[in-house]
Amino acid sequence: MCVRLGITPDAISYLSILAALAAAVGFWKSGRNAWLLIIAPLFCYLRLWFNMLDGMVAVAAGKASARGEIVNDLPDRISDVIIFASIAQSGLMNFAIGYWTAILSLFTAYVGLFGQAIGGRRANSTTIICQDVYFVSSSTGAACDSNHDCS
Repeated sequence: MCVRLGITPDAISYLSILAALAAAVGFWKSGRNAWLLIIAPLFCYLRLWFNMLDGMVAVAAGKASARGEIVNDLPDRISDVIIFASIAQSGLMNFAIGYWTAILSLFTAYVGLFGQAIGGRRANSTTIICQDVYFVSSSTGAACDSNHDCS
């Protein structure tokens, strides 16, 4: 449907940052308004859905490229840092743990990119990732793209 409507994978990637910002505001303010702890994870879920959808649209539209890998990955890293930093600043936890989590999430992503740079294949078919994809897919009626091997 996104392909027919002319929605680009890049636009979907950038929408994931907006969803992360909405989640971040919810987490950040949740120290004073606990009900936001119900709303903020929903925006994380939306971010995850956009993260899955951008790759599916790229493949469906025949726009998968090396540049697309960067445009797909960079908003994800920005979103991770925004969300973890906002949780750190919420007052609900030791802020150092939240910031270390943000830093370590970048290292985790770097290891995957480093593996690709030296000719390896990024391991996106792990059980945890597939559970996320299946969870999002089954709840939205979307299907895994053909490049996502969840075996």
